[in-house]
Amino acid sequence: MFSCPVCGLVRRLKYGIEPVVPPQHRATMTNPKHISTTAPHDHESACAHVTSLFSGRWLREYVRGKLRIDPMYGVVYEHLRGSSLPILDLGCGIGILPYYLRQRGLQSRMIGVDWDAGRIALAQQVAQTGYQNLSFVHQDARTPIQFQGHVAILDLLHYINDDDQRRLLDTVAESIAPGGVAIIRQCPRDSSNRFKLTNIVERLSCALRWHKGSTINFPTHETIVQPFRARCFTEEIFPMWGGTPFNNYLFVFRHPKDSDSSGGTMKD
Repeated sequence: MFSCPVCGLVRRLKYGIEPVVPPQHRATMTNPKHISTTAPHDHESACAHVTSLFSGRWLREYVRGKLRIDPMYGVVYEHLRGSSLPILDLGCGIGILPYYLRQRGLQSRMIGVDWDAGRIALAQQVAQTGYQNLSFVHQDARTPIQFQGHVAILDLLHYINDDDQRRLLDTVAESIAPGGVAIIRQCPRDSSNRFKLTNIVERLSCALRWHKGSTINFPTHETIVQPFRARCFTEEIFPMWGGTPFNNYLFVFRHPKDSDSSGGTMKD
């Protein structure tokens, strides 16, 4: 399956598509020789270090390509740099974002949540090589976690239905600490050609990789912003499609109180 040209093309076209991890390899595809470093890295060095954490040619190729092609990682870092609040990554996959942020020098408590047990197992293996205050939980992102801090939701909302989208976004808005941000990368449903192409590619990719989620349900712009506007969050919304023809946007919502301290809380 992984040598299929169509599968490879779809993975490269759509940022957020991870290759399926075969069950027999799911606990053996991290590189135990690499230990966490605490000194901050620049973007290129951080990308190289995170890539080196994973073993297996196809998985390493995926991580390397995602970090270097997808502009999301550097942008998320810029919105979080200098903060000591905890960070919750919902739909974390194999943990690329938390490991990238750690290598860029963010030392705050981080937790990743994903419903794919194989991906969480890979992320946990890397954490065991020396990463402190970084943990991963096998759990549906819709299940509430007692948390106050920053929250990232990247390419996740279109896998759940309308009611669950609203409930999750409402929970996230309540989870942002004073001075914290919610960072959401999502393709909103609209009438653009970019959306039409994104929708086609997402459905094709799910069919090819047998994604666990049976729902493809892109939220509207209004669905995404409403819970944060209702709480008077400040907002910043801009395209996040890089050089692709897709309809990705980054939504950044900041808690109206601008104080940022280590007073965030997290219970996993």
